[in-house]
Order: sequence, then structure tokens, then C-alpha cells
Amino acid sequence: MFAVALVVIGLMAFYVATASPTESEVYVQGWAYYLADQVTIANRLVVGAVAAVSTVGGILVFLLERPKRAKTTVQLKRVNGGQGVLSVGAIAQRVQHDTELLGGVRRAKPVVFGKGNKVDIRIDLTTDPYVEAAAKTQDVCQMIRDNVEGQMGVKVRSITVRINHDPIREGAPARQTSDVA
Repeated sequence: MFAVALVVIGLMAFYVATASPTESEVYVQGWAYYLADQVTIANRLVVGAVAAVSTVGGILVFLLERPKRAKTTVQLKRVNGGQGVLSVGAIAQRVQHDTELLGGVRRAKPVVFGKGNKVDIRIDLTTDPYVEAAAKTQDVCQMIRDNVEGQMGVKVRSITVRINHDPIREGAPARQTSDVA
């Protein structure tokens, strides 16, 4: 909307500048007389109030639209006699290591987002060309839940697995039919 207003104002200014000097002068003087008549205490108060509300509204929108910072630690779910926290970096490192040990996975790149005492995990996998995506996704999700919830003590809220297969090379052997981990 602001861009449209700028274009309209620019076109009006271009018209005023290119019109004959006397027409431009009469037009500008007419606006000057009109605006001089409008300068009253009531109008100034209205314009000031509108400006204040617009400024406060703009600041609120700006503050609400700022990206939220991801938490760098999450609280452990089971700790007797105290409280424990774990860094999301440690969780990501463990998930990467354990995922890369699964059969058919060549590379894993996890991103862990802390949400209070829970984590969201997004993991990008590069697998062998003939790995069955659905079965491998299920294996990865199960392994992540077992390790992060069972061994690390952090509740997993969601897991998103994105799989990319390595390209099939020319002259590669025939398709392997077993994907045993």
C-alpha cells in the first residue's frame, strides 16, 4: 500500500512539475491557502492523536513480528532431587551420530528446536539410492524417540525427516533388495 501511495505522489509531483508554470503556481497556491485554513487547534490535536496511535501501533507490530529466539537448553523430564538441563547442541550431536549408524544412511544433519521441556527435531538424511523412504523414516523416528526420550530424558514433541537419496551412478550394480540395519 505504501508503494502505491509513493507512485501516486510521484505521478502527482511529475504532473505539477511538467504543467505550465502558471497552472502549477495556481495549483500550489490553492493548496497552500487550503492548508492554512485547516491549521486549527482541533485539527492539530486530531493529527497528533492519529500520529501517536499509528506510532504505537507500528511499534507493537514490529515487536510482535520479531523472530523468537530458539532456546539453547531444554529441561530434563526425570530428575530426582533437583533440576537438569541439556543443550540442544548435545541432542543434535547424539541424534546425528546415532542416525548415521543406521544401515543405508550416509549423512544426517539434525536441527533441534527447544520448546520448554520438549524438543522439535528436523533431520535431513542422505541415504543410499535404493533405501525405502517410508521404512527408513519409521526407523529414524523410532531410534530418535528411543534415544532422546529414553536415554537422554528429554520429551520429543515432533520429528520431521527429510530424505534425499544419493544419485545412482552409471555402471552401478543391480538394485539391492535388502536394507538390513
